[in-house]
Amino acid sequence: MEVLLLPIIPVTCGTLAVLLRRKRKLPLTLFFISCAATIVVILTLIGQDKTYQIGQWGAVGVTVGFDELNLPFMLSSMIVAAAVCLSASTRAIYDGYFYGLVMMLLGGLNAVYISRDLFNIYVTFELASIVVYILIAYGKKGKQIWAAMKYALLSTVGFSIFLIGAGLAYMEAGSFSFAALDDVGDLAGALIFAGLAVKSGLFFLSMWLPDVYNSTPAEIPLLSGMVIKAEDYLILRFISYGSFTWLAPMYLAIGTISAVIGAVYAMSTQKSQRILAYHTFSQIGFIVTASDIHGAWHAFSHSIFKGLLLLSCGKVGERLKTNDLSKWKGNIRLSEYIPILVGSLAIIGFPLTSGYVTKGNIIDNVPFIAVVMLTIASVATVISFCKLVFIPLSRRPLKLPLQLIMAYAILASGILFHGVIKFDYYKVPESAAVIGAGVLIYFLIRKHFRPLSRRFELLDESIIMFMVFVAVVLTVLIL
Repeated sequence: MEVLLLPIIPVTCGTLAVLLRRKRKLPLTLFFISCAATIVVILTLIGQDKTYQIGQWGAVGVTVGFDELNLPFMLSSMIVAAAVCLSASTRAIYDGYFYGLVMMLLGGLNAVYISRDLFNIYVTFELASIVVYILIAYGKKGKQIWAAMKYALLSTVGFSIFLIGAGLAYMEAGSFSFAALDDVGDLAGALIFAGLAVKSGLFFLSMWLPDVYNSTPAEIPLLSGMVIKAEDYLILRFISYGSFTWLAPMYLAIGTISAVIGAVYAMSTQKSQRILAYHTFSQIGFIVTASDIHGAWHAFSHSIFKGLLLLSCGKVGERLKTNDLSKWKGNIRLSEYIPILVGSLAIIGFPLTSGYVTKGNIIDNVPFIAVVMLTIASVATVISFCKLVFIPLSRRPLKLPLQLIMAYAILASGILFHGVIKFDYYKVPESAAVIGAGVLIYFLIRKHFRPLSRRFELLDESIIMFMVFVAVVLTVLIL
């Protein structure tokens, strides 16, 4: 059962890294050994659809599996984690303990991806979340600790709802297996979906996100983004089961709303990390709107280009000690600008980038009303990232550490390789029209940008919005 090696390898290497944390280079070496070994296992599984049951407990046993939906999520997690660890190796604050935690996070997420029963999902996801809480608060600063606590509180509320739904499914079907989700009532599906939504990265439901992006070192938001993708994976996985099919119109509605509102919020702000946080809401909206394999590959694409943007913009913000774009003008060096440009082109869907491929596939496969909404979101995305693409540069050179250059190269290579091998020329006119409209509107309205209310990001407001969402889901179920 080689599938079980996917979580076992990184967790084992992570445990060794923690034990050997004082030897700085060895834990980093262990990380890349674990990645190489995990990739070998994945290569043996590609193209297969395997499911295994552990033990002799029948319907109540633990079930694991691998199929085409796992692949994009596992690959993106490893690519992002590799870039994070390379970047972290340039900073003294990260020791072997940090690399061990990253490997344990990878192992926990791989356990989520291969799990095929609800209780195992709950256990493995909570273990991965605990690692993320520690990583968010790793710098031990007040804002970071508060961001971790806010995430933990909202996650606890959400996953309590999930657990109630899982218990209801077990009561009705006598099993936690995913296969039983075809035989349980819609209420179980509603509660499971509502519980997952709080970590999904959707606007109104994951308002802990801007605090994490805005208060932590450049590497940490990339790791929190890996957990968001695991939640999105589950949302895409569950829609294929009978107790979730009635939620398809809701997926479409909240996906398109998140895509548009996230992009509008990003368009209105001048803070780099908030632009990226709000665009996480927007791009997750694309993923949930698709709710199929195209959404899964956009999750891969988003992980890579957003990872490049978070890392490069985070490093500029740390050097200049501000995320205010008005203070970046004339201070960004060419070596810093290149990764920002590549990431920006990908997120706006520029041809020959991964964003062009995956956003195009989603728009080709959703209903007309969703096409309209996602096109509006795409134009707003172009407007947002014009602030970075057209920012004035400094002529002074800046030499970046080799490890950071390698981190940028890994992420940029993923963007360009995916964009080139899957390139479809017939989508170029659509992409050019969206980009052209966005650039034109940016130059017409750029002097009128004003920040929108951040009230939704308050903890009490976030909890209220989540409970309202749960009530809405249950109301739709009753009606």
